[in-house]
Amino acid sequence: MRVQFAKTGQAYIRNDYYPFGKRHYNLDLPAVPNETLNRFQFNGKESQFLGYLGYLDYGWRMHDPEIGRWFGMDKLAEKFVGISPYVYTANNPVRYIDPNGMVFTNAAWNAIQQLISDANARVTQLEHKAVTARTKRSTAGISERKAGRLDNRITRLEGRIADYKAILAEINALESAKQVYDIQYDESRNTNTSSEGRLGFDFSTGIATIYLPYGEGLGLLAHELKHAYQFQTGELSLINLNSPGGVNLFYDRSDEVAAYDRGGMFGQKSYGMYNLPSIYKDLSTGPINATNHPHAKYILNFPEALQQLATKSRSAVIVNGVTYY
Repeated sequence: MRVQFAKTGQAYIRNDYYPFGKRHYNLDLPAVPNETLNRFQFNGKESQFLGYLGYLDYGWRMHDPEIGRWFGMDKLAEKFVGISPYVYTANNPVRYIDPNGMVFTNAAWNAIQQLISDANARVTQLEHKAVTARTKRSTAGISERKAGRLDNRITRLEGRIADYKAILAEINALESAKQVYDIQYDESRNTNTSSEGRLGFDFSTGIATIYLPYGEGLGLLAHELKHAYQFQTGELSLINLNSPGGVNLFYDRSDEVAAYDRGGMFGQKSYGMYNLPSIYKDLSTGPINATNHPHAKYILNFPEALQQLATKSRSAVIVNGVTYY
């Protein structure tokens, strides 16, 4: 609650905050005892008035907004090896939120929930159509020709159901991975003729970030999430989009065809191997991945060599669940 009013309509409590959650002291408002204050303040978290410490209870641990630090280690600290387990939202409260004190997230991840909801709805619809087709197929006395058409329809429906379920499984794999993924909306990616998304890697934080234009549909999000899953499984390498010079070791046309196919399930235009947009014309056909790249396939079980490869190429790769960059 930001403002509390008396019955006269006069504001007597106003909560304005610094980025890390410390309240501004409003000297123009009358002083009131703590027991009359609304206890749920910054981010809706309960302020601890006992002892006048002002700590905020995030559930997993307490946050001190005076210094912007936690009083306990991050339960998921191993996911953020480059960040102190005591800092709040990676020292960037303008860009991130932390809903429960365990892991910082970007509000844009709400888009993934929309994608999950849409995929589940499509699965339900397709399964209903498949049940209807199977019922018709089991009807006694139907012609062989009609039975054949129904068999083909059932096969197609089952294939589409499997595709949407694969999306849900891949999102689940990304959410449970040690590698951290983020989504940011970037207005510069909207142009008069097209909208583009990108997936890049921040070498200072170790976070893989999907950049999306504002107002784009689920197709582009699904496209970039496919790339994220390719990165997670060693099919794709990443570079820093803001620091040119990196070499994308595992990146080819087959990666883009798969991503466009995924986006096509949610309305994005799909492409084949040989009619991809011209920006991909210099890519090899592929597939190139960690298991067949000439500089990687012989060192898959040698972490130091993989780290040297990633460092030399200025790219990020994941092998056996470990990110090297």
